[in-house]
Amino acid sequence: MYKLCKKNGCGGLVRGKEKYCQAHAHLEKAEKKNASRHYNNNIRDAGSQKFYESPAWRRLRKIQLGRYPMCQLCMAQGKAVPAVIVDHIIEIKDGGAALDLDNLQSACRQCHNTKTASVRKNRSTNIHDLVERLKNKPTGKGDSDDDYKF
Repeated sequence: MYKLCKKNGCGGLVRGKEKYCQAHAHLEKAEKKNASRHYNNNIRDAGSQKFYESPAWRRLRKIQLGRYPMCQLCMAQGKAVPAVIVDHIIEIKDGGAALDLDNLQSACRQCHNTKTASVRKNRSTNIHDLVERLKNKPTGKGDSDDDYKF
């Protein structure tokens, strides 16, 4: 399936998921760079930003994408989609190992965003549940802290 190049006034045709024709392909790279810059400056915290810019992470990311260049989540569904993100299976803030290949998976942007949104929602729900359980915790003899563990 063909569609028009995203560049205003260009009549070039592009295939599939591509946005720009060959003459304007550099604009897609600039678009991605700006999106990444926005995420890093406005969403990601400073500590995480420092980690993801570290030589150790960049090396490990390159190794992971070399081992699994396709999205592992899509591949499990029988789809072949190139990976663009290396994702921590168990997020670092949830206790996952930061630099362990066994805690990494290659992912396309869509799978990564879906998985991350789900993890954040569950984390939020778990915190809410914990607060509610602590509010309603009975006091007195015979109470067991084991009743409030997750």
